[in-house]
Amino acid sequence: MGMRLSDKDIEARFAKQKSCTRRRTALCEQAVTKWNALMERGAARHRPNWSPIIGVAIAARFYFLDVLCPGCRPVKRVDLRTLNRHEQTTLYGLIPKLSCRSCQPHPPFAKLVLLARHGWTSGEEPVRARRP
Repeated sequence: MGMRLSDKDIEARFAKQKSCTRRRTALCEQAVTKWNALMERGAARHRPNWSPIIGVAIAARFYFLDVLCPGCRPVKRVDLRTLNRHEQTTLYGLIPKLSCRSCQPHPPFAKLVLLARHGWTSGEEPVRARRP
């Protein structure tokens, strides 16, 4: 028979798990904010060649991805929590699925803009991007 853990040992394990979760969340937030900064800075030409995975974005509480259609120029906000994709999928892996349906028969690939914490509220409307 095994020995029962003491209450102190159980509390120590929970505290350790909690600190690991906080560290993981902080690292995820750092990765997402770095990617957002790179996307904003290199909006014209030089986008980063990496993107965070869906699991990292959700762990950092950045649930919404802004996507631009280069054809008709609207920006739409996609809730990552509602997508039927594995959490290890990169954001760049979502591009074919997020391409515009109204630009048929050959829609251009969508462009990722950035990750956001909040969705649009009823007072806000999707923004149309200006043509360069």
